Amino acid sequence: SRRSLYDRFAQVLGRSVHEEIKRVRVDQLARLLVTTNLPISKIATILGYSDIKNIARYFKHHKGMTPSQYRSAHSTK
Repeated sequence: SRRSLYDRFAQVLGRSVHEEIKRVRVDQLARLLVTTNLPISKIATILGYSDIKNIARYFKHHKGMTPSQYRSAHSTK
């Protein structure tokens, strides 16, 4: 059942399916920030965020800095 799947997922990974989806999206955002020059708003659209404020909040929660700060700190360009 769906409930069983969610419970086992959380048991094995220690986080919910929803938290894992957010984590993967933040990792994708981080990769795109460093490897492209796309505006953050475009990256948000690509990753399915409807509001750039949401992506910035999630990103800062997981990475400890805003997307712009992350790009500046990790960009090799």
